[in-house]
Amino acid sequence: MPPTSAEAVWNSLSPEKRAAQPAPERPVVQTPVGKPADAEPSCSEPEPPQATPANTSEQTPPPMPNTFTPTGYRLALWTEPSAANLASKTVASESQARSEALRTGAPWSLAADLDKYRAHAVKEGSRDSGESLKKAFERAGLTLEDGVNVFVLGYASERGKAFRGNDGKGLLDEPGKVPQQAGATIASLGDGLYSIADLITLNSLPDVEKDVYTDNNPIVRPLVFTGRTIGGAWKTTEEIGNAVTWGYFDNVTGCVGLVIEDVIELLKHAGQAATNLVRLPVQLVAGKKEGTERVMDWVLLVPLEFVSNTVEMKGIANMDDYKTAFAEKGVIGSILELGGSSYIVYRAVDELIDELDDNHRHRKSSGDSTPDTPADPPSSPGTWTGEVMFFYEGEWSTLVPTEGGFFLPGQWPGVSIKYFYH
Repeated sequence: MPPTSAEAVWNSLSPEKRAAQPAPERPVVQTPVGKPADAEPSCSEPEPPQATPANTSEQTPPPMPNTFTPTGYRLALWTEPSAANLASKTVASESQARSEALRTGAPWSLAADLDKYRAHAVKEGSRDSGESLKKAFERAGLTLEDGVNVFVLGYASERGKAFRGNDGKGLLDEPGKVPQQAGATIASLGDGLYSIADLITLNSLPDVEKDVYTDNNPIVRPLVFTGRTIGGAWKTTEEIGNAVTWGYFDNVTGCVGLVIEDVIELLKHAGQAATNLVRLPVQLVAGKKEGTERVMDWVLLVPLEFVSNTVEMKGIANMDDYKTAFAEKGVIGSILELGGSSYIVYRAVDELIDELDDNHRHRKSSGDSTPDTPADPPSSPGTWTGEVMFFYEGEWSTLVPTEGGFFLPGQWPGVSIKYFYH
């Protein structure tokens, strides 16, 4: 029997057809064949059909709530990928992954930390002699370019552009730069002293609200602040120089620093080009194996990389951005570079103080007309105020002083003589 009502027409759709159907605006009533024409169509919402007898040959679909028909399948789409859904899930998964990595991160190990410095030396240098020579020639060209920049205040090439930003600005134009940099240096010094006290008291003092405290071990914190204090002292000196030279002081010092760096890098790459020649016979004997190459890295590349970075004061610069330095060079390598650079600074300052002291003494000695210590007055001739006595044959005899000599009555003795002279 064909359906005889709107309810039967709606419910006779299969699930696939219902999913493909758009949301109905209003149910359409169809008049079935054989129904009286005077029958009024029903405009009410479709209701669940009545249960059919069990003995009917045609089974109808199970009843379904009207509230589920238009929306039930749409809700099911949210379980499938969508742009908004994937974005939210991606952000959540990345955030969870970072949190999980921080929580279950691998502990620090000495071998892995040292291997970072070896990898950094390979990255900055090369295992191939030809590549090292190529880098050496590039540095030679940069040395000439930066040398010209020294004499033209950084206006010869783009490498000096970083030092030209404050040109023409003196103390009156930027009066707060010197106090600001000096204050930052003093703050680093204070933090360093506080971290030393915290280390002495076995990390019992309250931690300062700074990343250095939250990121580093109590042993490492004083070293970080030491590097920042030394670097801040130099930056303060540069700001003072810029204040009195209208911003051109760092043009000269910066370009001179570039020249020094170029020369040192030139020597480093040339040295690595020579040391890498040792790899050839080793590779012929032992083969080209990564383990063997890493051992030779420590001997052929790492020492030159360490010396060059130390002389270039990169050990001090590491502490300004310690996170990047520790990630690329490792904690041990960065701290060793800091120690080498700090020692060079100490020796330079000590030599400067000695030179200034010698110059001061030289000016003082040449400028004074009178000697530092007066000369001793000439001594007057002595006069006899006593007697000269000698012991002869168990008896004491006396010399009688006379004008211009002595008078000895009797025979001249030949034994010990006592005399008194004033």
